[in-house]
Amino acid sequence: MYTLNSDVAFREVDGSILLVNLKSGFYYSLNGTATLVYRLLNQNKGIPEIIREICSVYEVPEDTARRDLEECLETLVREQVLLKQGG
Repeated sequence: MYTLNSDVAFREVDGSILLVNLKSGFYYSLNGTATLVYRLLNQNKGIPEIIREICSVYEVPEDTARRDLEECLETLVREQVLLKQGG
């Protein structure tokens, strides 16, 4: 399970999400897939729902959506945009 880091502020601009880590001062601009993932996490959607949405929006097979999602989540955790709960 992933949660949004409360130290990160976000704003949507022209369909993309811009993030600022208020503690570190780092800022990020998310690509299309990451913007979709961040939006859905912000709506408390679970991993299966996010995978289905990626499949639908980008018309990709489930295994591709799952792999892309895993890479995206790993990056967002590494950059401390998301916090991974429970291991």
